[in-house]
Amino acid sequence: MSKIEALEDEIAIVKEVYDDEVLIQIERKGTCRSCSMNMLCMGRENKAEFRVPSKLSLKVGDRVKLHISPASRMISSFLIFIFPIIMMLLFFLTARYLLGLSENLSILSSFLGLLVSGIIIIYADRKSADKIRVEILEKV
Repeated sequence: MSKIEALEDEIAIVKEVYDDEVLIQIERKGTCRSCSMNMLCMGRENKAEFRVPSKLSLKVGDRVKLHISPASRMISSFLIFIFPIIMMLLFFLTARYLLGLSENLSILSSFLGLLVSGIIIIYADRKSADKIRVEILEKV
């Protein structure tokens, strides 16, 4: 297994078993703990739970290897790290050149853009939390 694959695979514990899906719990890794935005991906708790479809014969307490879609990771990274910068620039340029405000007021409006991006990120996180693509690869 390459290092790239290892980054994409997570280990989870089966908490509940249903007919065609299971409730799994993932513990936050060390890299998540050091991220200043970790509350958005997995909530304030140290663990995240997902309902995942599975055709494997699993029981409560089983450990499973998961694959989290790289697209989900890329979108999350963009939303958390790039989107606020874009919003700050957009608000600054709008205030400075379209509204003709002074540089100081334009800078203040860029902070307003940062605040707006934070609100949008929180809203988007709540709406898309159940759309993260998680697959069970195998039982460990």
